[in-house]
Amino acid sequence: RRDLEKGSAWDHATSALGGDAEVKGRLIERVGFKRRRSPRTATPSGRKIFLKCLKQLVERTEIALTKVVNLDTASRAGITPKKLKKILSTWSPVMVDRRNSCLCVTFLTACCYSKRTTERAIISCVKFLVREMGADVNAASETHPHMTCTPLCIAVARGMERLVSTLLMLGANPRKAGSGRFGTRNLISGEYDAFGWAKAAIEYLKSYESHQEDADSVRRQERIMKMLEKATKQR
Repeated sequence: RRDLEKGSAWDHATSALGGDAEVKGRLIERVGFKRRRSPRTATPSGRKIFLKCLKQLVERTEIALTKVVNLDTASRAGITPKKLKKILSTWSPVMVDRRNSCLCVTFLTACCYSKRTTERAIISCVKFLVREMGADVNAASETHPHMTCTPLCIAVARGMERLVSTLLMLGANPRKAGSGRFGTRNLISGEYDAFGWAKAAIEYLKSYESHQEDADSVRRQERIMKMLEKATKQR
């Protein structure tokens, strides 16, 4: 019972029934061990209610996360702050840091992976998820061995300088490693922390340094590397 009162899972489950203090209080009172004949047959009277709430919460989260991911494939504009807020408002409450085993993303990493969305829109989505929804800026999908990157690693590997700056400002850890695959022509894959992804990107980009766009990308990654070093010293 003490674990349920302190755990975030309990807060998520009770919020599915309304989220107010009165509802939570009533449910906590019902989670008491009720003896029948002996301690062996003792069962929590509120267990079914709790599991039902948790099941509803997981289902809502899975639906909302699928809809967010589908925006990047079905919509020309991709994931936008307005659409993200509308989905989360419709299916709220959700477990914002839940890792989907099939899609291999959280809400935060889904936004950072988005290819049809502008960097400015991604930054707005990230700020909303972290500041208003309470998302963990260092949370990563650990359900797939080849897709465990944190939002910061994704931003670094994609060379999104302003997004990297935003994530560092929000408290992202440059030393947390993750695995993934990035790029089309310049394929980058492996398991690195944010520094490692920046170095890997520079190495691949330098092999195409004759192209002006790749030379610009190298300079951008070098600026990102300096940002990471500065953030590490300040931690």
